[in-house]
Amino acid sequence: MALMMLSSVLGWLLAAVAADASLGTVSALRTANFVTGGTLHVVALGIFVLLASRIPGFGKRIRVFAYVAAVPALVSVVSLVWFNGSVFILLGRLLCMIWIVVAAVSVSRRLSRDAQA
Repeated sequence: MALMMLSSVLGWLLAAVAADASLGTVSALRTANFVTGGTLHVVALGIFVLLASRIPGFGKRIRVFAYVAAVPALVSVVSLVWFNGSVFILLGRLLCMIWIVVAAVSVSRRLSRDAQA
């Protein structure tokens, strides 16, 4: 979340100074905005999913899905050197968010079953 907030601040700063700043400053702010809000955020999300999947109580399917979600998120680092690699940012973010919802539903169902027993 901190990376998204930083990206937002950089975006607002870029909008505020773009007309008067040098081309180098605008380019640096734009790159920092992309890296913090895109690549670094998705990599952090992928690491979170991998670490969260190790919590006891998740089944094998949830752990396997965590790897399926985290791999594109971690591979999104490629987007820093290859523009077409930015597709991994979108894919990694989407899969990690789906994993979080699936994991939450799994925990909720387990708690519901435990409460009924």
